[in-house]
Amino acid sequence: MTPNERLCFTGLPMEGGPVSDVFLLSERQMKRIEPFFPLAHGVPRVDDRHILSRIVYVIRNGLQWKDAPKAYDPHKTLYNRFIR
Repeated sequence: MTPNERLCFTGLPMEGGPVSDVFLLSERQMKRIEPFFPLAHGVPRVDDRHILSRIVYVIRNGLQWKDAPKAYDPHKTLYNRFIR
């Protein structure tokens, strides 16, 4: 990743309606960090790209987990993935 490369923002229609300025990592960024994610054992994992993007959004905006936009996954999912 070059120093000038920026993370992308996009408005995506999500469950619960569209959310403006939802943070989403690019495919290229995900390819670079994918080797660091654990393998799924048994239950299929929730989409890592969306979960990580939502965690970054919460942290960058100084939110508490419970204050994540309602269109995001349950705040408990975000928190549990963050502490792993």
